[in-house]
Amino acid sequence: MLLHIFQKNTAKIPQADIELAQERWDDFKSRMDAKPRRKPRAIGHDAP
Repeated sequence: MLLHIFQKNTAKIPQADIELAQERWDDFKSRMDAKPRRKPRAIGHDAP
């Protein structure tokens, strides 16, 4: 599963990228664990 993509130019991953991926994982996990299961939300510039 792809949560976030970025170009890595240094040894350290920027904290903002880590936090964004964590937020997306938390959203995905809560939707998949819900009863009934909710679809993953759309991504992109027009996403809610």
